[in-house]
Amino acid sequence: MIIDQVSSIKMMVNEFAAFARMPASNPAFTSLSEIIKEVIEVYRQSANQVNIEYHNFSSVDNLYLDRDQIKRVFINLIDNAIAALATIKDPEIRIIVSNNKILEMVSIEVIDNGTGISSEVMTRLFEPYFSTKGTKGTGLGLTIVKQIITDHAGYIRVSSSSNNGAKFLMELPTYQYESLVRVSRDTIDETERGIV
Repeated sequence: MIIDQVSSIKMMVNEFAAFARMPASNPAFTSLSEIIKEVIEVYRQSANQVNIEYHNFSSVDNLYLDRDQIKRVFINLIDNAIAALATIKDPEIRIIVSNNKILEMVSIEVIDNGTGISSEVMTRLFEPYFSTKGTKGTGLGLTIVKQIITDHAGYIRVSSSSNNGAKFLMELPTYQYESLVRVSRDTIDETERGIV
């Protein structure tokens, strides 16, 4: 009992420290599929009781990403999914990637067939320190996920219902978004100076 409590405290301290010192994203054009496959391989060895499927329908693979941070996003989401699958007879996680050429966005769905998320919990999912895992959770996992996706000029949404699994949908730009931000700021500065 005491050992479990000490382990829980250590986990919280580590998660809090990681959140507090989480660096700004340092993106470069990186293969999204390689990141996903690396993470899946880890779980196929450590959590082989869960079937993890990956379907890639995207015509774009190299995205402007911070490799380590995006890897952490998938780890946090899969960890949560596995926890929700603990009592499921045939646990399954599906990762589906597609892209929208017009919007210049890649969509990533992480879907499980777990116990689902109630509407009450759904409204608080991304709040710091909110957890449904009791002493086993820090309440920062999804907060970190949302912060990373936001730092990548992306969006994340979740849909679910009790006993019907959950789906996390992330959208990331296919373009080098930082350069567009700089262009936008330069244009504003030039307009203010009367250059444009």
